[in-house]
Amino acid sequence: MSRTTKTGFQIVFQRTLKEALMGDPDAQYNIGAIYFEGTHRKKNPVIAMRYMERSAAQGDSDAQNFLGTIYEEGEDVEQDFVAAAKWYIKADAQNNEDAAHNLKSLFNDLMEGVRVGRSAFSHASQPWMAERLKALSLISAYEVKKSAKAKENFTQGIDRSAP
Repeated sequence: MSRTTKTGFQIVFQRTLKEALMGDPDAQYNIGAIYFEGTHRKKNPVIAMRYMERSAAQGDSDAQNFLGTIYEEGEDVEQDFVAAAKWYIKADAQNNEDAAHNLKSLFNDLMEGVRVGRSAFSHASQPWMAERLKALSLISAYEVKKSAKAKENFTQGIDRSAP
């Protein structure tokens, strides 16, 4: 009878899976990425999303950014710009630079889509238009709040440094 020897990856995967099941957000992110990309394991978007969402719910900004990208691109999930914006905003609020870039890019892409859509259809009654406008509204409100907070912090810094 032959014994099957576990590879280094299998050992690390089993350890990481155990940590993920115990609630470690980094391990959950890693397991989600493995199943999403299909590296060393058969691709399984359902399992991937489950682990990514668990990690993101615990505040992992990389998982939040990852989910934003998945929803924006509609890769293995239904494309949802509002969900993408919400995940990018959560990650950006934690100073995730990739999320900040992705949020700005999403905003610009949505603005272009709205501009082209309005000229092509002359009204915003299309369902895809409503979703884009809702996502734009969400991003705009977040950016206004972020700017107000930055202004407040700047003003407080000046007040503290005044003689």
